[in-house]
Amino acid sequence: MGYTEDSDGNAGSLMSGILLGAVIGAGVALLFAPDSGAVTRRKLSKRIRALREQAGDQADELGEELGRQGRRARRSLARAASAVRDGIDDVI
Repeated sequence: MGYTEDSDGNAGSLMSGILLGAVIGAGVALLFAPDSGAVTRRKLSKRIRALREQAGDQADELGEELGRQGRRARRSLARAASAVRDGIDDVI
């Protein structure tokens, strides 16, 4: 899963959109639910717990990917700094 600079900035917006969609979907489900209130609340509660867990998992994955990207960036920066030092040494 590769993230670009733009998608990193939009990750929060994506999560907000997912959560907003879940809340709206839950509200619509309540309006059209064929079950009793108690059964519907139980189902809704179970679904919300599952969504919360899924959001946590996705946040963990995003954190891991950002960590990998940070390590890659540090290695690239170290290589570039080394090349600059080598270039300066060649000039001197």
